Amino acid sequence: MKSIILLLFFVSTFTIAQDTDPAYEDFLEIDDTEYKDSPSFYVVDLKMISSDPGMATASWDAHKSLTKFLVELYDPTNNTLFHRKIYRDKSIEIPASAKLVVSPIHLNLKGKSKTTTLSQSNYKLQIEQRKNMEKLLKQMQEQDNRNHQSSKEIPWRWIFRGIGLLALVIGLIARFAGNKAEFKDYDRRNRKP
Repeated sequence: MKSIILLLFFVSTFTIAQDTDPAYEDFLEIDDTEYKDSPSFYVVDLKMISSDPGMATASWDAHKSLTKFLVELYDPTNNTLFHRKIYRDKSIEIPASAKLVVSPIHLNLKGKSKTTTLSQSNYKLQIEQRKNMEKLLKQMQEQDNRNHQSSKEIPWRWIFRGIGLLALVIGLIARFAGNKAEFKDYDRRNRKP
């Protein structure tokens, strides 16, 4: 019996300790306003970036006509809502361990919500960076291939031009060389003063 009572006591203190997490203290506010759902508007590019120790900066984007956003924060360990509030900014500081749900609000209608955590956001960021690096590497390889192909073409082009010019010069010399007897008068060695 004593062990059961001690177990219940430890479980209750453990849940109280979770509820009073210092990171969540400033965010224990729940707005209970109800909104009708509307799939017409939505949030895009939702991400979280680590900022201060234990905190993260959450940012998102939406259509310029959407100015209010319902932000809900959940404790990921037991999935309990501990913060629900309307924000007019597209960037806020939240606890890094929280699960973030953002929904646009327009004319008392709630749009499609988008959810993320810090680990999901970091994973998406790494994938995006990898794709950007692969794209950059591919562009650099294509540029290198173009430079390599053009460097192969340039010598042949100049060689053919040189051969063509050489043939033209030889042809002109052959055309005007003629008979030496005709040009004897122009020879300076045989010229008399």
